[in-house]
Amino acid sequence: MKKEKLLVFVFMLVVVVGLSFVSGAIKTNKDSYNNGDPVYLISTSDPLCYLDLEVVKAFVVEDREWTGGEVLNDARGDSSEVPNKRFNREQLLEDAVIGNFDVVIDCNDNGIYDSGEPIFDSGFEVVAKKGVGRVLDGLLIEDFSWNYDPEEIDLEVEILQVKISVANEGVKLSSLDMAFNNIPSLNLQSVEIYVDNNGDAKLDGEDVKIGEYVPEGVISNRESAEVILDYVLNDDVEKSLLVVYRLKEDVDNGKYSIRLNSLLGVGEITGENISFLGLSKESSVLTVVDAKSCLGALALELDPSSSYENAVVNAKVSNLNGCDGFKVSLRDQPCYLPVRDVASCVVKDGKCEGEVITSGSKTYYACLDKNNDDDFVDTGESVPAEYEFLVKEVEVVEEDEEEDEEGVEGENGEGNEGEGNGGGITGGVVNEGGFAGNLVNNDSFLVLLEVTLLLILFVLVMILFKLGGNARVSGGESDVQGLLDDDDEDEMEEKKDKSDKKGNGKDDKDKKKEDDKKDIGDLFDEDEEGDDKDN
Repeated sequence: MKKEKLLVFVFMLVVVVGLSFVSGAIKTNKDSYNNGDPVYLISTSDPLCYLDLEVVKAFVVEDREWTGGEVLNDARGDSSEVPNKRFNREQLLEDAVIGNFDVVIDCNDNGIYDSGEPIFDSGFEVVAKKGVGRVLDGLLIEDFSWNYDPEEIDLEVEILQVKISVANEGVKLSSLDMAFNNIPSLNLQSVEIYVDNNGDAKLDGEDVKIGEYVPEGVISNRESAEVILDYVLNDDVEKSLLVVYRLKEDVDNGKYSIRLNSLLGVGEITGENISFLGLSKESSVLTVVDAKSCLGALALELDPSSSYENAVVNAKVSNLNGCDGFKVSLRDQPCYLPVRDVASCVVKDGKCEGEVITSGSKTYYACLDKNNDDDFVDTGESVPAEYEFLVKEVEVVEEDEEEDEEGVEGENGEGNEGEGNGGGITGGVVNEGGFAGNLVNNDSFLVLLEVTLLLILFVLVMILFKLGGNARVSGGESDVQGLLDDDDEDEMEEKKDKSDKKGNGKDDKDKKKEDDKKDIGDLFDEDEEGDDKDN
């Protein structure tokens, strides 16, 4: 009887201890989630733990069998607090990761699961969300024309760019389905798919080829093809795909385009097949025209290439083959600038010429669109030539004023014996050294005038002599003087006055010399008289 009472007491004690911790249940708002989803906890009892606590700690731990005494390691890195009462939603996870988890309330905060503490041991699961792929429009490639250029061989043409992205998981791209629109059938080497890493819709060294389709023959209109791809597109990363045609040299003239119908991949986490949304996409239209026939490196020669003044320059264009009928633009700015022509010419027999009116030193350009693509940036489509405007060098001779004065004295000095007879118009010219001296002094204009008048006088004298027979020259001179105009007479009178002054100056010098000689003679006479007295 005593043993039975003891067992009842122990049982009741265990129930009381258990009820001291637990008065209700906990659970999550759902049993299954996708990765990235938020997870919420719900409490159906008030309080959760029969302790005087406002909040208690909740642990999210990996799913396991619970018996009591297990250490609580939170999958989030640290536990969180929840109210110690009934509640509808308390967030446990903001961004769930894949796995199976249980929830435990640690009422006594000892970091260990004790039997009787609230636990959601059926737990919840987080599964990978299937990836979603999308295709968006990329950079627009306008319709364009292409022709084979033997001078600048480029068989690769970009025809379509699209942007692709995935969400929820990375996707391994597997295949791309496409259909051709060809009129006529297309003869090409391959269709290549690139990841356009810099997104410029141009094939360059940064781009990575991820697939290629090589046809067995020509591709007919509306024919379909599948390109096998090898590339992993990461979650939440946008990339650009670039579709490139690698043409053949003998591709037929026509219009060609392509349509992307489907893009497939496999989820990196779920392993499920993923079909990208947003297709189909149409490419630009490629028009193939005749191969380039205008060949040769453009040459430009300016004739003359320099001058001392503005002139008409002949611009000669040459070194062309198959360009007859093409227009060559002549410009004074680089060909790539939108400027007007200063002249132009039409090619005939591989050359042409145009006239340019120069206006100083500058560079002239010849511009020829050899492949009819409305620009001058291709090989051999522009060439410069230099024109130089020359400047004459003027040598300035500075004369020494002292030398000029000495020259004037030499011209008018005592040693010039003919000066006294050189008055009038001819005096300053016929004297020895007079003409040369006047050329270096400041009266050069008067000297030239004297020479001119002398020549006129001589001619008139000869005419009068012939007409008047043995007439006296003096009479001829007076007649000639009568023929001169008043201005010439004034000039001649002025010259004569100058000559008279020079003559008078000479007379004064001679008189001074005679006086000096007389004074010297008187001195000698006085000395002789003194000697006589001494004797």
